[in-house]
Amino acid sequence: MVDEPPERDSEIRRRAAWLLGMLALVAALFVTLMVTFFNGSGGDSDSDDLAGPTTGPTATSSATSSSASASRSTRSSGTSPSSDTAGTPSGGASGSATGPSGSGSSGAKKASCPSDDPCALDSDVGDALKAINDYRTDNGKDAVKGSVSDAAKKCALSNGGDCSGGWAETQVPAADGGKAVEKIKQFGKLLSDMKSIELGWAYDPGAKQYYFAIVRQD
Repeated sequence: MVDEPPERDSEIRRRAAWLLGMLALVAALFVTLMVTFFNGSGGDSDSDDLAGPTTGPTATSSATSSSASASRSTRSSGTSPSSDTAGTPSGGASGSATGPSGSGSSGAKKASCPSDDPCALDSDVGDALKAINDYRTDNGKDAVKGSVSDAAKKCALSNGGDCSGGWAETQVPAADGGKAVEKIKQFGKLLSDMKSIELGWAYDPGAKQYYFAIVRQD
């Protein structure tokens, strides 16, 4: 039996060690790739799980926003006029006053402005005083005197932005005093023992909206 030279034996050992090192490196790379793969898959799953429930809150936020917008369309002296500019008539509060121009097929009066800018109206175009007194008498209160005033018209034209005293303001799609009173009766203190009441209407031709305001004289 021939013994291997020491140099040959050392070379074989070096090659064996190199092969073992390479195998260890390949194994480490394989494990790393597998861990990365599974972690990536788990991350996608978590993302999907998190994304799913967001449908509910999003819908709730939208509903809340719509509700807030609706509530801002009617205001009174108990709310802050500066908190809402989105509902201000599109042309600002610089329109010229004019009166109703006739009646529609539904019987509701219609108004026109001398230009495309919003304008205050010179009369109780929606017969709101009658609606107020009907509401009062139906609830055991006496009817009150009322008239159109510059202060109430200014309040209506500014959509609640330029009001003083005990006021309430809202907007309606038609010159309908009954609907306007229905919107303000809960917070307009229409059943209070007032001496008289001032009324004002404005119209925005661009938005086709009527703005109605009252100022109580308590």
